[in-house]
Amino acid sequence: MTRVDGVELHVEVDESGPALMLVNGAFCTVRQWDGIVGRLAESFRVIRHDVRGTGRSAAGPDDGYTFER
Repeated sequence: MTRVDGVELHVEVDESGPALMLVNGAFCTVRQWDGIVGRLAESFRVIRHDVRGTGRSAAGPDDGYTFER
């Protein structure tokens, strides 16, 4: 877990090279990548997170949902 602007976010990192960030689809969680992350981690530092309000990440206040965040 990490904290961003006071909101706790669930992050998973598998390390083995240059960074590759995986972004979940709408209402999905880091679990959507389970089938491929092992193979990607052979060559990349794979970073994925549950976006605010999904999976194990907190929602935070309603006014915190902006394009910048």
